[in-house]
This record gives sequence, C-alpha cells and structure tokens, in this order.
Amino acid sequence: MCTADSIHTHAPCTREVKEIRVQPGEGVIARVLASATAWSRIVLAPGLYTESSSILVSQSGLQIVAETKHASKIVAVMQSTEPLFRIESNDVLVSGVVIEDGRQLACEIQSACISIEQRCNVRVERCNVSAKYGTGIQVELGASPTIADCVVHDCISGIVVRGHSNATVSGTFVTKCRSSCITSLDAARGIFTNNMLFEAGDACIWAKGTSSPRFSNNKIGIGACGVICDDQTTAKLEENELTTPHTNGIQVGSDANPTVARNTIAESAGSGIVIFGRARGAFVGNSIAGCKLTCISVRDDAEPTVIGNTIRNGAGSGVVVVGRAGGVFQNNEVAGHACAGVAVAGEASGLYDGNTIKGNGVYGVLVQASGAGLFQANEIEGNPTGVAVGGTAGPTLHGNLIRDGASVGLLVQEQAGGEYRENKISGYTATNVLLDGACTALVRDNVISDGAGGGVLAKGACAATLRGNRIAGNGRANVALMEGANMRVEGNTIQHGKGRGVVCMGRARGVVLSNSVRSHACEGLLVTGEARPTVRGNLIGESAGPGIVLEERAGGEYADNVLQDNAEGGVKLNLQSKLKAGPAVHRNTVTETEEGRPGQSAGAGEHYVRIVNPASASAGPCNTVTVGCLLSPAAAPHVTSRRDASAEAPKQQPSQVDMPSHVGRGQATTLRKEGGTNMKCGPVAVASSSRAGPAMASGHVGVQAEVGLWHPREQLFAQVA
Repeated sequence: MCTADSIHTHAPCTREVKEIRVQPGEGVIARVLASATAWSRIVLAPGLYTESSSILVSQSGLQIVAETKHASKIVAVMQSTEPLFRIESNDVLVSGVVIEDGRQLACEIQSACISIEQRCNVRVERCNVSAKYGTGIQVELGASPTIADCVVHDCISGIVVRGHSNATVSGTFVTKCRSSCITSLDAARGIFTNNMLFEAGDACIWAKGTSSPRFSNNKIGIGACGVICDDQTTAKLEENELTTPHTNGIQVGSDANPTVARNTIAESAGSGIVIFGRARGAFVGNSIAGCKLTCISVRDDAEPTVIGNTIRNGAGSGVVVVGRAGGVFQNNEVAGHACAGVAVAGEASGLYDGNTIKGNGVYGVLVQASGAGLFQANEIEGNPTGVAVGGTAGPTLHGNLIRDGASVGLLVQEQAGGEYRENKISGYTATNVLLDGACTALVRDNVISDGAGGGVLAKGACAATLRGNRIAGNGRANVALMEGANMRVEGNTIQHGKGRGVVCMGRARGVVLSNSVRSHACEGLLVTGEARPTVRGNLIGESAGPGIVLEERAGGEYADNVLQDNAEGGVKLNLQSKLKAGPAVHRNTVTETEEGRPGQSAGAGEHYVRIVNPASASAGPCNTVTVGCLLSPAAAPHVTSRRDASAEAPKQQPSQVDMPSHVGRGQATTLRKEGGTNMKCGPVAVASSSRAGPAMASGHVGVQAEVGLWHPREQLFAQVA
C-alpha cells in the first residue's frame, strides 16, 4: 500500500502508480475519474475546477493531489444533495486541494464536500475544505479515515463522524461552523488530537448517541459551548485547552457518561462545566478558572464523580449542585470565588470529601433550600463564613477543619437541621458557630476554639442541640443564648474563655445540662434580661468572676450544680424587684479547695451567695456551701440556732442564717459532718437593704443542716457583703 509519507517523500510504493496530470476546467475531474484505473495518481495543476455532478471515487489506491498546495480549487456547482466527493474505496489519498461547496439547497438535508464511506485507509491531508450550507467532511458507514493537517471552515458542521465509523483527526484547524466543528454520533469512535477548534454556533465538539470518541490535546474556544456530551456518549476528553471565549466550557447532559480529565478550562462566559439531566461521568484533574457564573454546575438528577480538580477565581461560585443532583466531589481545590466555594440547593446532596475550600468571597460551603449531603474531611479555610446552612437543609458535616474567617465558622439558620460532628472550628472574628432562626441542628463532639468573637451563639427561635463539644479559648462568651433561643447545651467542655463561659439573655430558654464550665475571665454563667434557662448538673469553676450571675429579670431553675473555686463566689443575684417569678436555686454545691484559689490570700472577704438587690428569688432546699480559706470576721451577721429562719430580717440588718447552735456570733469555725468526709459549712452574705430579704422557699439560702451533726474544726467567719 502507498502511504501518505511515501507519496510526499517520493519514496517507492509497493505498487506501481500511474500518474495522470489534469488541467483546470469544468467537469474535468469527474471525467478523469470515470476512466481512471486503480492505483492512479491524479495531479491537479493550479486553477479552478468546477463540478456539476458528484465525483465518485471507487478505485482502490486512487490519489488526488494538488501540484501546489492550495493552488488547485474544486468547486461544487450542482444542485443535488449528493456529496461533491464520495469515497467508497480503500487506500485513497486526497492531498493539498481546496474543495468548496457553495450549494444552497432548498431542502433541509445538508450536503457535504467529502463523504468517506464503507472502506478503511482513506487519508485526507493538507486540504482546505468549506461547505457554506453543509458539512465539510463526513465519515459514515464504518469508515476509518485519517484526516490530517487540514483547514475546514465556513460550514454548518465541520467534520461529522457517524454510524460505526472510527476516524483519526489530527493537526486540523476547524473554524466558523454554524453548528459544530466536530460531531461524533451514533456508535462512532475515533481519536481527535492536536486540533484547533474555534467559532462554533452550538459547540466546537459535540458527542452524541452512544459514541465513544477520544479528544486530546486540542485547543477549543469561541462558541456557545466548547464541548457538548449528549445522549449516552462515553466520550473521553483529555488534556484539551478551552481558553478563549465561550459560553459554557463543557456541557454534559441526558445520560452521558464521559471521562473529562486534565483539561484546562478558563474564562467561560457562563460555566466551566455544566452537568445536567441524568448525566454521570468522571471529571478528574482538570483546571477550571475565571468563569463568570460557576466553574462546575450540577443540576437535575446528575451524579458525576469530580476528583482532584483545581477550581479557582470564578466571578460566581466554584461548585454549585442543585435540583436532585448529587455525586462525589473529592480532593478538589476550590478557591478564590466571589460568592461560595461549594453551594448545594434544591433537594441536592452528594459526598464532599477531602476538598480544600479556601479564600472565597462570602462562603466556603453554602447549603440552602432542602439541600443535604455529607461533607467530611474538608479543609475550609479563609472564607468570611466557613459553612452556611439555611432553608430546611439538613447536611451532615463530619471531621472538617473550618478556620480563619472574618465572620462565622458555622452558620445554621432558618429551619435548617443537620448533624455537625467531630469538626474543628476556630479563628472566626464574629463567632465560630452561629445558630439562628428556628434551626434544629445537632452540633456534637466538635472542637470550637480560639475565635476572636464568641464560641457558639444561638439566637432567634433556635432549638438546636449542643452536645459533647470542647469549646475553649474564644474572645467573648464561649456559649451564648439570646433572643428566644431554646437550645439544649449538654455534656460540653467549656473552658479557658477570655469572656464568660455561658450567657443567657433576652428571652432565651434552653437547657444547660451536665457541662464542665471552667477557667473563664468573667462569670462562668451569666443570665440576664428575661432569660429562663434550666441549668442542672454542671460543674462551674475557676472563673475570675462569680460562678453564676443572675440579673435584671432573669428566671429559670439552677439545680444540682457544683460551683467550685470561682474568684467572686458561687452565685450572685442582682435582680429587679417585684418580680412575679424569680429564679429557683436549689441543691447546688458551692466549694473551694483547702488551699484557696491561686492569688487569693486568706481573709480576702469573699462571698458565696450574694443578693445585691433582693427580689423574688427562690433558694430551695439543700444548697451546700463549703469553703477552705479564711474570711474576714469584721462584720459577721447575727447567727441564730433557730432552724426556722423564715422571719424577715430587720431593716438595715443582715438576714438571719441557720447555723448549728454551738456556732455563736463572730465565732471562727469550720464544720464537718459526723462520721463522714470533711464538709465545710459556709456563710450566706446578704447586702443590707431597705427592703426585706427575698422570699425563700425553705426559709434560707445557706446550708440545710441538722443541729448537732456538725462540729468546729478550723476557722470560719461569716461576713456581710
């Protein structure tokens, strides 16, 4: 067989080739071919050749070669829909010829300049082909041609491969096509490499049907879409460049299942990649940047696999998943987008695993409407808001690193739910976690730390659950409930805050249960406004202020808590007067270590339950106060042995406090229960007031002790606050 290389280098062929030289004219080529034998070489002299009928190439080994490249021009002037050249034989070469089809047919059937059919080993090279109202080169009926180094332009479709054909197209420039530069449809295959495909009305590449072409190392641009994958195609797109203006870079729809790998997609006027319908596909290792809408958009019921892509600097969002779409999004870098790194809305879901989402303009991750999905092991860094969840969305966030932004680390609002567990959230300026609206999120087993603002803030009608978290080192309150929040705060370790441990304010309700609240720069727990929390079973210790402060119109229940080693005592009440229902404080233990608190000298004059402005407060039974440091005896209140201390205290006099009968006024003592461990019975210090003391459910605020079961061991002095 004579190869193209042997022809162009004048190397000897394995067969003898007869050369026929042809001069320009009308119908010349058709007449020559009608009489030519197999293995003929037809050399076209420079000039214009017009043909009014279709040219059939049926002889094997036929060669049609321009004497000078692009100097011989063949123009179709017939009115039929037949191709200008129809090639039906093997080992055919068409080289260096200009072929122009200017027919404008009344019917909708497109004509073609060159139609390659049935046979293999056809080569079209270095030709200039145009078909203003048709297709430049058409491959069908199982043909396997090679098309190389051609220019195909000003067509409806540049190159079309259909049926079971298998074309190889390389080094070809296809441009100014009203539909597509290259179309692969039906069950066609083929390899398309190192081509330049520009200016297409629909798409530079359009893969349809069940076709399985491979496109690699092509430069693609200027069109409605760079690539369209439709129907059930399994096209492969590898290492192509889509860098000049186009609307969407790669558009995948219907049931398409392409492989899109290591492509560069930039400056799309719409989206870099759009996946819709029921499409799937693998999108691996691509670089997508500078898109005006989204870099990757997934919608409808599509479920792609998106792995290891670099998705940067979009004018909208990086990855948007909407409708009922899902898929796997793994190990991608999503950075520098004007809005969100990843946005999920509608009823969409998906798996988002191991992605780096950083430096986006508003959100790292945004989940809205009824969106869901599992977000795990992602690094979400340097976004003003790390993760925002709204509507009725219910995602699961597990094991993510969310850090360093100017606003909020995790925002859950409106009626959103979801589960947020084992994440590390830190370094946000406003607050690390904000739970707003009527959200019902479960926030558990996270580390929430080192924010310049607060740790966790709940507001609105929030009914979230905060459980098992470690919340530490935040600039303001580690946990705050405000407005009408009704959050359950349970089993958390809340410590080392630069502000307060827990704050309840506004009309907040909620349950604060079994938490460890330690080492805060202010109070362990502040309840103010008209808040009414239930606070039970907590350890509140080592605060620089009081353990618990109740002020303004605060209410609620405070029971079974241990208040330990707080610098300004256990409980401080500063309530407005004439409250119909004040707080109930009962069964709490206020303790201090034997050595006292660091930095506190003996005789510091601390108080353990302090009422600054008496009002309706209920100090129920069995509050236990223990102390292990010396208190000043300078102003000890009157102490009585009466077990019933329900009588009002005299005006301007301290309230009476139940103490054992052997403890007299001013006597220094420490008390221990007979037959048990040391239990120090401390005083209740009551500020003098023109009003009577508060109504106490059991008649006193101090310890409930049986007379005769306590005896002095060390010094103890009661004092007036």
